[in-house]
Amino acid sequence: MEDGLASWYGPDFNGKPTSCGELYNMWADTAAHKTLPLGTYVKVMNLENGKCTILRINDRGPFVSGRIIDLSAKGAEDLGCRRKGLAKVRVEAVQYATAQVVGNATYWKVDPVPSFRYGKFAVQIGAFRDQANAYRLKEKMARQNLEIRITDKPVRNGLWYRVQVGSYQDLVVAKAELERFRANGFPDAFVIAIEGQ
Repeated sequence: MEDGLASWYGPDFNGKPTSCGELYNMWADTAAHKTLPLGTYVKVMNLENGKCTILRINDRGPFVSGRIIDLSAKGAEDLGCRRKGLAKVRVEAVQYATAQVVGNATYWKVDPVPSFRYGKFAVQIGAFRDQANAYRLKEKMARQNLEIRITDKPVRNGLWYRVQVGSYQDLVVAKAELERFRANGFPDAFVIAIEGQ
């Protein structure tokens, strides 16, 4: 469970591929999260008005320090924050049930929430519009013998080059490294899950 700021994303991304490969539908019950495994269902509560909704994580983001989840337009509407744009929320991974059909009867199997501690994570230390600036930072960090990658993904206001450092299999270790980066000149750094590596 985590508390923090939620934002939402909509028309500029509608119909474009999400991190899990499906096309983004701003009116679906989905959201973007930095580290939860894609396909995880989360309960999101707006702490300002008490409204709740269940969303499926199908994308990565928000790529802004201090924000913990990017809601679909529908998610923001359900939580009463679409017009405002931001809301203080609580995000909690939830159990979900899968239908088991035996003959003519349907039984519901409750699946436990898995541990989200282990996976593939990196620390994002910078994002630049100018590709040259991203490569300058990568070169500077390479002197520290760190694994560094630059990713690019279009966002509503253009293409950004993101500098991500490290490859951690344990979220606790990644968060400890995050604090080290924040203390050494990268106050807006955050942990992000690495897909497909």
